[in-house]
Amino acid sequence: MSRAKLDLTKEYKTYYIAKPTPEIVEIEEGIFLTIEGKGCS
Repeated sequence: MSRAKLDLTKEYKTYYIAKPTPEIVEIEEGIFLTIEGKGCS
């Protein structure tokens, strides 16, 4: 089973293209995963 690679810069092009003048943009709600902890010492 092969999965297609997710390219966020292509999927959400308007979020990644810089414009010459600053502007306020609205971004869709997202779901994120955070992992916290310490590595082995």
